[in-house]
Amino acid sequence: MTIKNVKFFLVNAFTSTAYGGNPAAVIFLDEPLPEDAYYKIAGNFNQPMAAFLLPAAGRVYEGEEKDDPFDLSTTKTFAMRWFTPTFEAPQCGHATLALAHELFQDRDLAPPTATLLRFETMHCIFSARRLSPLSATPKIQVQLPAHSVTAVDEEEFQKMKNIVAKASGKQDIAIRFIGNVKGEIGFDVYVLVELDEQEDLGGIKFDTSAFLETPYIVNIMTKAGQTPEIAYETRMFAPKIGVSEDHVCGSANCLLAPYWAQKLGKKDGEEMSAKQVSQRAGDLWTEVDMVNKKVLLSGEATTFAKGEFTIEVV
Repeated sequence: MTIKNVKFFLVNAFTSTAYGGNPAAVIFLDEPLPEDAYYKIAGNFNQPMAAFLLPAAGRVYEGEEKDDPFDLSTTKTFAMRWFTPTFEAPQCGHATLALAHELFQDRDLAPPTATLLRFETMHCIFSARRLSPLSATPKIQVQLPAHSVTAVDEEEFQKMKNIVAKASGKQDIAIRFIGNVKGEIGFDVYVLVELDEQEDLGGIKFDTSAFLETPYIVNIMTKAGQTPEIAYETRMFAPKIGVSEDHVCGSANCLLAPYWAQKLGKKDGEEMSAKQVSQRAGDLWTEVDMVNKKVLLSGEATTFAKGEFTIEVV
């Protein structure tokens, strides 16, 4: 049995402050761990998500050729997994941003010549690049898959509306649209609910336990921004996996960005500013590339703490 020292970081994603955004534990590993160790480590950190960096395994995904072009001199490839104490997530935007933030600062793993990070994940390649590197808090842009939502049928609309009304404590809550993703593994557990622009999304005190009644894991609430600078506002609830409310959800924008781009008449590559109106709040910038079915999600991140822990490896 070997005792190893492991680097860790606590990072707030989608904020430039120490007390905003969405926290994540970031753990750098040089080899895989026994499966139960990931859950135990995530439990010890007790953050909304723990992101584990691992060496690349050379995975190839459906629709991606092994010789897909990217510049080896400026690209570094790793593997990444996301865990809560009870659940391995198929994707997580905020923890990806947090991990990329730390990786770009590690000159051994990601030298200055590295401008693009590629991550092998459960279902696909995620990537991240650093924007405005000379800024005190440079934005990082994460590339995520884009998914279109389809309106649910009338029966499910009424069921979801009743649940949202119960959760919000407003029987007359005005809902404009409810849609989900069809046939996409990992995203078929997401639902998007657009509230009327007159609803105060940030001010509603949701009873998040009500979302246990939906057939979905990730319950996204959204509405048009209250100011011209903000394209859309959002909140996300996932009590089925122990996340009563996600402070700032990155992966929700895999649905939100395409939805709002189409609704607002945005062209591919045209940036939108979004606001997560949870208590901690967060700022995000999104653009879509529907030709290649990608969402480009940008934000800042701040390191709150860092150190090492020891682990026994058999």
